[in-house]
Amino acid sequence: MRFLATLLLFPTLLALSACSSAPDITPEERPTLVTLKDYRTGVDLFLANEAHTSMVDYYSKARSSADLKVVPNLDMGALMMALEDYGFFEAAQAGLRRTPGARTTLLVEVGQEKYSLSMSAEDASASIERSISCNNAFRALYNAHFSMQLIDNPDGRALFEDQQRRLGASNSRGF
Repeated sequence: MRFLATLLLFPTLLALSACSSAPDITPEERPTLVTLKDYRTGVDLFLANEAHTSMVDYYSKARSSADLKVVPNLDMGALMMALEDYGFFEAAQAGLRRTPGARTTLLVEVGQEKYSLSMSAEDASASIERSISCNNAFRALYNAHFSMQLIDNPDGRALFEDQQRRLGASNSRGF
């Protein structure tokens, strides 16, 4: 029994020691823009590093949406490393393109290089898993950063005013 416990414990200890060395993340100094297009919802999300877009300049102007987030070069480097680990650059097509019937496309512009990786229901399961992993890496970085964007969208106010009117009407009916 003790032999079996030692046999099972040894690989675990090796795995822990391998995990103790943190990967070296290199800041992405080249101008980089990463776009996730979700064709099912019509939502496009963007991440740019500071080498691409000045955070101060971008966030100091009113915009119609907050879909683009500017992240530090180090964080973009971490995303590029994750995409490399997931096999994005080997599987992606050169250039910015959409695959007909795709559910999502992840577009990466690094310096002068451009890559596209689309996911559709017809893809092999390994390709779908790769795309999901790459998309999730993008979303994790996107969701980890706040956008300090001033929104200039006068039509957006109507959404809240309509909601207030509906709530007021339902309250007056005793609901």
